[in-house]
Amino acid sequence: MVQQSSVPGRLARFLTERRRRRAGHDLCRLHADERPIMPRVSVPATPLADSPAATPSAALPDTGFLRQPQVLSFVPISKSTLWRRVHARTFPEPVKLSERVTVWRAEDIRRWIEQQGVAS
Repeated sequence: MVQQSSVPGRLARFLTERRRRRAGHDLCRLHADERPIMPRVSVPATPLADSPAATPSAALPDTGFLRQPQVLSFVPISKSTLWRRVHARTFPEPVKLSERVTVWRAEDIRRWIEQQGVAS
């Protein structure tokens, strides 16, 4: 169904309730005369104790390499601030393993974190 809008020369399409339901909207909503298309499934808010997702967050390793998301999980700064500090030489320099792989040494990150507590 196409209706003209109040703006001259422009057409606006208005969906009826039936067309909206046929297009996939309101998938989980129960209408008066229909069964639900998708059943509601309850998802637990916290992971179960025996699931792998329930393991505690990883600790900073003593040695090895860390990628940018791993570094940012230990250092509460944004990605932009991380690179700003790298360029200002106030954060450890990364190591370029290949054209598209940049890592930081875990020892450098650990040393930097310890220095931040002392510097204040």
